[in-house]
Amino acid sequence: MRRDYAVLLDLVAEPDTRSIAQEQGYSSLPDLLRDVLRITRTEAKRRISHAQALLDVKLVSGGTVQAPLPQTGRALRAGAVGPEHVDTITKSLLGLPSSAGADGDN
Repeated sequence: MRRDYAVLLDLVAEPDTRSIAQEQGYSSLPDLLRDVLRITRTEAKRRISHAQALLDVKLVSGGTVQAPLPQTGRALRAGAVGPEHVDTITKSLLGLPSSAGADGDN
């Protein structure tokens, strides 16, 4: 189940980087996800936030922007943590000053 959530985040990240929601007539990605996945807008925002924190972003230029919490993303894909763990980790680590090295990356 936890690994399935990681796959779902991959699917959420794709329309986020390509502005698919607007192309489909939605004002925002949370609105698109709410309709397609039959989830609340709050849950849609949560999943988008998790995807942005855990997944690298591939740029149109071919480069990549590393995720803020790559180790947490790997742990989610391995099934070692779940969505509730990701909530706690992101709230804790992303609130730290950049000099603290979130997710152990210094």
